Amino acid sequence: MTTTFDQFDYTNWLLHVLTKAGIEDIIISPGSRNAPLMIALIKHFPNFKLHSVVDERSAGFKAIGIADVTQKPVALICTSGTAAANYLPAVCEAWFRSVPLIVITADRPIHLTTARDGQTIFQHHLYGRHVDAFWYLSENLSAASLIENLRDIYLHIIHQRRPIHINVHYEEPLYRWKDLVEPPFSLTEPQRPKNWNKPIDLSGFRKIMIVVGQCRPGYISKHTQQFLNDKGYPLVSGGLSNLHPDLAIYHVNEFDYTTLPEPELVITVGGEITHKNLKKYLRSIPTLTHWHVEDIPYPPDTFGKGVRLIPTDASEFLKRLADLPVYLDNSFSQTWYTTDRSYTEAYLKNEEIKKFYAPIAKAAQNRKAKVVLGNSAVIRQFFKLPGIWQQNIYGNRGTAGIDGSLSTAVGMAMASDAPVWCLLGDLSFFYDINALWQNPMPKNLTVFVFNNKRGKIFEMIAGPGDFPEIYALQTTPHSFTCNHLAKHFSMNYVLWNGEDDKLFETDLSNTIVEISLT
Repeated sequence: MTTTFDQFDYTNWLLHVLTKAGIEDIIISPGSRNAPLMIALIKHFPNFKLHSVVDERSAGFKAIGIADVTQKPVALICTSGTAAANYLPAVCEAWFRSVPLIVITADRPIHLTTARDGQTIFQHHLYGRHVDAFWYLSENLSAASLIENLRDIYLHIIHQRRPIHINVHYEEPLYRWKDLVEPPFSLTEPQRPKNWNKPIDLSGFRKIMIVVGQCRPGYISKHTQQFLNDKGYPLVSGGLSNLHPDLAIYHVNEFDYTTLPEPELVITVGGEITHKNLKKYLRSIPTLTHWHVEDIPYPPDTFGKGVRLIPTDASEFLKRLADLPVYLDNSFSQTWYTTDRSYTEAYLKNEEIKKFYAPIAKAAQNRKAKVVLGNSAVIRQFFKLPGIWQQNIYGNRGTAGIDGSLSTAVGMAMASDAPVWCLLGDLSFFYDINALWQNPMPKNLTVFVFNNKRGKIFEMIAGPGDFPEIYALQTTPHSFTCNHLAKHFSMNYVLWNGEDDKLFETDLSNTIVEISLT
């Protein structure tokens, strides 16, 4: 191949590939090394929705939020050096949660990596195993290798559901551009991979449980859930499942498992199972068989019993399962459902949940809001609510801790016309405050901050109480409130004590609602 090219050619060609692959949203963080990409976007590619986010760590989680709403890949672009490293927390979360991010990092020329040139780090394979694939674009490549990389990038964007990394090398001068011409290569529409269609053999199992981890709303249709229910499969919510409240078991964290019949086979679908008590119980069953249904590259042995990975779309697998003639032990399913219904009003015994969480959840449902749950104490308290209020809920349960929950909510608000309500603790809020540094700021966001002036989660779990000498280090007590930050970011502010019933009759858009728990 005799094609000649320079860095401005492969900039245009890369963005052409993103266009052909159907990318719509791109989040850009400022810098100089990524200037060729920004210039080419403005000059030649007006159809992209471009979002400017200064903080790369926040940008990564905002991309997750946009992808949660659009169900499409989102591209990220940053300058060289530690800017690229700041994406790592979001990349990790996206990989474990199967969110398709396209991470494009600008870089200095390869020969400067160890020359102590400013803003230069080892960017090749920066994210390690937390991306499905890595490529670099450079003038050092042959034309054939460059084009092969671009075609491969296209195929991965079409097929993959997890992050990929593209590192783009640039020499100075950077502030130039080239006319857009037809790339010297074609992009062939790839064949869709065939669904897994092997026979489903349930012989030997009469007590089969389906545990659903994190899933987007509507992923498993109500029709399929009803058929599975009728056949005698108990559908258990592992947290953030968005299962229909009349068809699923929601209160497993409250159960006395010694009174329940044990499953012989557990089929898990979706993402992480949040409920710790459920995982502990299933791990305790010595003869348990575990299947996991998901198109991922590794088998998640959640219960330590060995796992059979069925690499296919879980919603399609469950449709097939619902159509199978089976002879299940119906008393097994009925006992689990009866037990679950007995805990429907257990939340009323918890004053904090009854006073704050229940009214918020009910109002969110009435307003058809998307609810983003922060980690630690907030998500644990929310999961004690009846299943009818655990609908249209989202959260970062791939692997993230307190980082990124607010940024994810802002990203969702950027991509949605619906109200987005974010519930999180004080440490999560203050840690991720750069999320509110967004221009333009979406006005459909409401943030509820449960402020107990410390990390209360460490008072809810076993262990920390045995070591009071580390209390201050672990819970990080503070005296901060949210009112000044609301003013700083031009948001409305409400201090709510849970006694004003008229709060949810007002317009809560662009508002921080602080709930003081001390």
